Amino acid sequence: MGWKPWHLIAALPNEQEITFQDQRVSLASTRMMGSLLLVPGADLALSETVAEGEGLMLRSSLGWQIAADKAVVSTRATGQGNAHRFGLAVTRISPGSAVQNVGLPAVIDAVRVDAVLGFSAPLDRHAGQTQPQVISVDLREARVDWGDLGLIASGQIAPDAAGFAAGEVSLQITGWQVLPEALRGLGLIEPAFEPKLMQGLELLSGGQDNVSVTVQAREGQLFMGPLPLGPAPHFGVVSTN
Repeated sequence: MGWKPWHLIAALPNEQEITFQDQRVSLASTRMMGSLLLVPGADLALSETVAEGEGLMLRSSLGWQIAADKAVVSTRATGQGNAHRFGLAVTRISPGSAVQNVGLPAVIDAVRVDAVLGFSAPLDRHAGQTQPQVISVDLREARVDWGDLGLIASGQIAPDAAGFAAGEVSLQITGWQVLPEALRGLGLIEPAFEPKLMQGLELLSGGQDNVSVTVQAREGQLFMGPLPLGPAPHFGVVSTN
């Protein structure tokens, strides 16, 4: 739009190819659009982004593929420091062979995320030099609906002195009985830990179908109560606090 050059709108071709160092990923869709809104000025700071696709299919040269009926990703500057609100909504996700041995349906009904991400530097035209990185996550709500399993998460995470995630996330789990097998099938926990996790969830549930737990990230590890779950994610940055 010539009268507003800081606001770009794009309608993309239905076939895309993305090249990484070790693979090529083809992206097919029935509809793909996006918009980019910058703040007028010398720095061209990022204000809002929206990307939307329908009938999506990702295929990698490494052999994996994933499909989704619809996906919407958005960001918006909050006006508080270098924070941006991040939103994600994806429906009818088919991860292919990645979920063959997890004891759940081949299609994930929906994934939704609402979070505020804090960055180490502004997202503007200087980002190539400043290299902004995520330094805090305020997870307002993340939700996964997958067959009998329902997950709702919220919490706050930030890097510790070594750059590992530190903080805690509260989880509300429906149909928790299928969760240990799913985590083991996805490779997120060791097979030997599956029965221990099942026993822990059973104890916490009190015989109910729903259970509420808190996952803590500390000293480079993840814990559910006293149970260790594995290594904590690494932010790639070190806290300056």
